[in-house]
Amino acid sequence: MFRKTSLKYIDSSIIPDSAPLTSLNGIFAECKSLTDIGEGYKNWNVSNVKTFSETFMEIQVTELDLSKWNFNNATIYEGMFRSCSALKDIDGLEKLFPSTILKTGATISNIFNGCTALTQSTLEKTSKWNIFDGENECVITDLSGVYAGCTNLTAMTAMDANYFSIYLTFL
Repeated sequence: MFRKTSLKYIDSSIIPDSAPLTSLNGIFAECKSLTDIGEGYKNWNVSNVKTFSETFMEIQVTELDLSKWNFNNATIYEGMFRSCSALKDIDGLEKLFPSTILKTGATISNIFNGCTALTQSTLEKTSKWNIFDGENECVITDLSGVYAGCTNLTAMTAMDANYFSIYLTFL
């Protein structure tokens, strides 16, 4: 929708009813000058969205608040925050994989690749993701490059030994 614009500010409330959307693929992608998307996006109804690929890729906001978003139908998160080099915090990040929903076949490759400003505490929120089925098998099909280029990540506390080994594999 706004891909590759040179806008510095977008009033995200101009999208009045996001409920019918099934994809937010690249909605703000490659808007390299974008430092403010307003407040409206916080209340978007994303409950039908399956694809979040490159949604915020390369924008330059410092914080995002996704705490009210419902990710229950989402399975594709590839590069969602890729190269957001100014992004320090993502509120609601732990909700991407709710504990009640197993996302068999979900892909999160490069989701944080190049997010050099993300803080250690923000990245640790990913340890709460429910990425295992009942038999401790990872249900994510692509974890490549998840934390690549996250230079503020120095260590991670994992709740699960399997998660930790996956984290080390794809760092």
